[in-house]
Amino acid sequence: MFDHDICVLSVKSDAETAEKLAASIAAYRLPKNTALPDPELDYRRIILDTDETPFDDTVAERLNACRFLVLICSPETKNNPAILGRLAWFRQIRNNENIVAVIAAQGGLSEAVSKLAALPADGATEAGSGMFATWFGPDPWGLLGVVVLTSLGTMGLPQMVGKFYSITD
Repeated sequence: MFDHDICVLSVKSDAETAEKLAASIAAYRLPKNTALPDPELDYRRIILDTDETPFDDTVAERLNACRFLVLICSPETKNNPAILGRLAWFRQIRNNENIVAVIAAQGGLSEAVSKLAALPADGATEAGSGMFATWFGPDPWGLLGVVVLTSLGTMGLPQMVGKFYSITD
């Protein structure tokens, strides 16, 4: 029924990211004893759509032949009429559950966190004191306290439940 299982859609400026993502998906191997929900699903059948041509019958046929749509999201994607037309068409023929959005801005998670770390914290004037300056946040001791209290609270829960059940009229 489907010629391709995944259509990777992006603007021209994100074509390199789309190609890397498609190659990563195609190279991925499922763990042993893991079965796909549909035996006919082959996640290595991928089509790239990065040409930004106006929406026409050819584009519609390509989208009709795909089971899932992976949309590379960047600032250029937001107002691009070619991308928005393809997305609207795919939403009509498939449901939103078959659309996956991949954020390609800021160079990935580690780059975004390092840029956030460079911002000054509230009330601070020096750069590099931001909330994400470390993975543990601005108050690592407070984080440790929350973790310990949360752990102790769940250990005490069975005793509290037993106490309430032991109350009789």
